[in-house]
Parts: sequence; structure tokens; C-alpha cells
Amino acid sequence: MPGNRTVLKLLAPTLLLVVAVGQMFAVNYWQLNPWKGGGFGMFTEIERRTVKHWAYTADDVFHTALVPELQRQYLQAANLPCKSKLLAVGHGFNEVLKREDDQYQSVAIVIANIAYDSQAGEVRLVPFELEDGTTFLILSRDGEELQDALDE
Repeated sequence: MPGNRTVLKLLAPTLLLVVAVGQMFAVNYWQLNPWKGGGFGMFTEIERRTVKHWAYTADDVFHTALVPELQRQYLQAANLPCKSKLLAVGHGFNEVLKREDDQYQSVAIVIANIAYDSQAGEVRLVPFELEDGTTFLILSRDGEELQDALDE
């Protein structure tokens, strides 16, 4: 019977799809932890990393837009984060600022996951911890590393 074979071939994928959709619904509407209740966490969380940076002057701190000429470094740091790539972004950003602004004293760089808090209804940045515990990097105008974690 060819009809039974088709049903059997489609049964497992259909069942997996139903469970995954049910898991997504439970996470979004009942605040179920994505990694509980079936193990389909990888289907319910969207993990997107971004690179953010700030420049510090004697009087103020300001967030700056991503610099187009550093696009490749941003992508590399966000996709395969490690301290050397974070440093490459920091040094590149430092060089751009040296050309454009003589008032800044240091720069701060962070690689963060973009997370949606369903209970608060807001998007927030969660610093990504690198292999050596680095979460945040502050470089002086001369490129010297001043700080590499948020708790210092």
C-alpha cells in the first residue's frame, strides 16, 4: 500500500515540527525556559551578536555608530568572537577616531548577544564572555588595554 508508506515517511518530520512549534509557543507565551520541556531550545531562541563601541572624552561618553570601513572586523568579531578580534576592532576604531576627533581619551568595545526579554517586553544586550573571561574592552588613545571585564 503506497499510501501507508507516504504517511509513515511524513510522520516523524510532522511530529518534530509539531513539537518544535509547541515549544516556541510555550517559550513566547508561557515564559517556559527555552532549554526545558523537550530540548528544542535551539529552535526557540534567536541568538544574534553585535559589536558596540563608545568613545570617552574628559567630560562625556558617547556611543558611536559602526564605522563602514571596519565592517569586516565587526563581522569577524561577532561571528567568531575572541579577544584578538575584539582588539582588532578596538584598534581600528581607535585609528578612525584619531583622524576625526582629538578630544577623545579612550574607547570601549563589547561583543554582545541581542536578547529579547519577553517578560519586560524589551530588547537588551547581554555581554558575550570570551574564552579568557573578557566581556568588555577599554583601550587608551595609545592603544593600551586598560580594562577587559565589566566587574573591574
